[in-house]
Amino acid sequence: MPPFADPPATLSLMETGPLAAASACLVLTGVLGSLRRSMMHATAPRVLARAKTEARRARLVPLLERLGPLSTSVIVLEIAASGLFVLLGARGIGGPAPGPRVLAWTLALAVPCLWLVGQALAPAVALRFGDALLAAALPPLQRLHLLLVALAWPFESGRRGLMRALGLPDDVDAGRETVAGRREGIAATEISGR
Repeated sequence: MPPFADPPATLSLMETGPLAAASACLVLTGVLGSLRRSMMHATAPRVLARAKTEARRARLVPLLERLGPLSTSVIVLEIAASGLFVLLGARGIGGPAPGPRVLAWTLALAVPCLWLVGQALAPAVALRFGDALLAAALPPLQRLHLLLVALAWPFESGRRGLMRALGLPDDVDAGRETVAGRREGIAATEISGR
């Protein structure tokens, strides 16, 4: 029977399991995308202001100084979650051995979903809840990063090497602080109306 010839009356557990897992991967992709965007625009004073206790602030300070390697881990996890979303979606739609047509349909459905979650929702969530998200997620992310350091190290080393080869500064923290300061200045100007 060709795929999508006649839709089944009900979905079996074999089909709903991978689709439920694919949905979870899509949500994870969105959370990781929001976390990555939050890291891009984070400044230590704003994130530390979200910490409720002094002990929590003390734990966040060294993590905020290591946002570069932590963001590399987030990028690796985000790519993995996106890939799993596509693979599990294909399995849920086409069964254990999906053919080329099912893969094409899966990509046709997955790409808009990934765009919506990664390029539309993630930046909006990061702008609205980014500092609180970082304050809550950095400590568990650090523990996960320790597991991923072997996987993320080549990517981080490659990024630093490329920056050096292109003659660009590798000091992303200074750039982040500058951009955040300019944003705050623009926001203050917009509020005052000048």
